[in-house]
Amino acid sequence: MIQPELMPFAAVVAQVRAWCAQRRSGTAFIVSADQRMAQIHLSAGKIVQVLWRGRRGDDALAALRTLGPASLRFDGACLQHANLREGAPTDEILDYLGGAGTPGAATPFTLADAPAAAPAPELQAAIERLLLKYIGPIAPIVCADCCAQWGEPRALARALAAEIPNPEQAARFRAELARLPGMA
Repeated sequence: MIQPELMPFAAVVAQVRAWCAQRRSGTAFIVSADQRMAQIHLSAGKIVQVLWRGRRGDDALAALRTLGPASLRFDGACLQHANLREGAPTDEILDYLGGAGTPGAATPFTLADAPAAAPAPELQAAIERLLLKYIGPIAPIVCADCCAQWGEPRALARALAAEIPNPEQAARFRAELARLPGMA
């Protein structure tokens, strides 16, 4: 089996930028040296979704930015049909991923979404009980993982809701979650 060549993450970002300039649609698959995969979905040269290790959108950006050397491939047949990303311009996202500082105030993602202290055990137990209604018996594992990675309430809410496949249920979950003390 041939191993794909690793390139510096800056070169990965530069190639994604080139595909955006070409107004390509499809998915850029980025695989780190330790075999973790990220996806950047493009539609007519615009970034519409970013995925990284169970995180989506804004939650994935800060973590993805720290990626080291990686391999890269583009699949034009793998399309993300819904525009899941609104707000930040593609160039600003690519600048951010390339290490050009923090995004501007008008963008929906911030470094404040980086990991923080996990919620108190009582709050985590309440979150787990609520999540159980939406995703079933895997809730304790998902809850523990998300709480360990995202202590900041808004980022934690986004990460947990991203684990619920049905958008209406995810929205209902976020509304219920916001009513828990410490999650407002």
